[in-house]
Amino acid sequence: MWLNSQELEKRIRKRTPIQTPGTLGKNNLHGTVALHILIGEDGAVKCVRVKEGHPLAISPAIDAVKDWVFEPYVVDDAPHAVLGEISVNYDFRRVARR
Repeated sequence: MWLNSQELEKRIRKRTPIQTPGTLGKNNLHGTVALHILIGEDGAVKCVRVKEGHPLAISPAIDAVKDWVFEPYVVDDAPHAVLGEISVNYDFRRVARR
């Protein structure tokens, strides 16, 4: 089963915020990283692959999403692994203002 970003957003139970590496605040970066993810039967993220995004934001986005937990996808009373695409927004500009 493939779920789009909107469908996955509704299923998030635990979301770890993206961490801003200190050097990125100087670059005034903001935008979105698109990731393809595999969610296991238990709702944990099992695999993450990059679809697109700024090279400096990809690693922090992957690190955050690996800790996310989703509501398990259940069909006929049995949980199933699912694939999907999730968008991770980042805004490292606020770091530059400190």
